Amino acid sequence: MSSSPNKLNVHALIWQDQQLAVLDQRQLPEQVHYDFFTTAAEVAEAIKTMRVRGAPAIGIAAAYAVALSVQQHYSPQNTEWQKQVNADITLLAASRPTAVNLFWALSVMQETLLLIEHSPVDEMINKALEIHQQDIAANKKKALCEIQWVVEF
Repeated sequence: MSSSPNKLNVHALIWQDQQLAVLDQRQLPEQVHYDFFTTAAEVAEAIKTMRVRGAPAIGIAAAYAVALSVQQHYSPQNTEWQKQVNADITLLAASRPTAVNLFWALSVMQETLLLIEHSPVDEMINKALEIHQQDIAANKKKALCEIQWVVEF
């Protein structure tokens, strides 16, 4: 395989500079446009308004949204930060009530929230990145299996 210098590299979600870039899928294929979000409420609205589409992307966006919530609310002086994050999780759950991946990702992030030992912001961002990377790896593995199947038949 060779890579073309003109290859279009589009990602549904990009974690960059402590914010989430979301490809506005409503504008495809005419335009590739990213919106940048720094709060869970903004991501919940993006999910609700169908900027984010597809079960895996919705789940990953929700995981990043929880990380954004921790980033927004956590400070050693704020004893209410976990309640604030849980309120954002409830808001995210309401953004697409039938999305299985959404609830799975929120559950994983809630479990991680309960097990935090040192740096809540870093740990939650790392968990969201891990969920995203696992999805990419699973898609690549699936694609390789499908290529093998096509070659065999």
